[in-house]
Amino acid sequence: LRALVQIPGRLAAAVVDGIDSECSLVAHTAAVGALRHGEAWVLDRLASMRDAPWTALPLAMGGGPVMWPRLVEAAQGEDPGLALAALGVFGDPRGIEVLLEHLRAGRCVDAAALGLFLITGARLRRVDDDGVVLDGPEAGRVTVESGAWACTNVAAWERWLWVHGERLRPRMRYRLGVLAGPSLPC
Repeated sequence: LRALVQIPGRLAAAVVDGIDSECSLVAHTAAVGALRHGEAWVLDRLASMRDAPWTALPLAMGGGPVMWPRLVEAAQGEDPGLALAALGVFGDPRGIEVLLEHLRAGRCVDAAALGLFLITGARLRRVDDDGVVLDGPEAGRVTVESGAWACTNVAAWERWLWVHGERLRPRMRYRLGVLAGPSLPC
């Protein structure tokens, strides 16, 4: 499938058929390939596939503001892991509270932490039970704990957001704490 989406011209029928595959890896690869090929109709099909958690990432990558409710719904579903990461990919700071709720509940904490990192760009390091160390090269950046890629400590995130969260405007899309693309609302 990956090779088929590289062929210039019309999207291969095998790719289109792959979106409906029972194998989530094949379906995901076909959907991303179709989106990369400019096939926006795929988003509507993915949004209608409510029982397929794998759809969250392609929806976040290619979807606009109308996909926001679908991503939040998926993040509150039975298998929220990919949807939590997708909220980070989507980049709207309104997702921060959904991600924090999962950290507080101890549910899919790695995916929630990844989502928070993708939106904020904050690399938090816990030094003790009372706080975080802010020691990065830029204001608002902190160093990742040795061997860790994203902090799962909700108190550390709440402290960081209390200090730096004001700069993240709702309905805008961020990548690693920087306003992404044209400054269009989502």
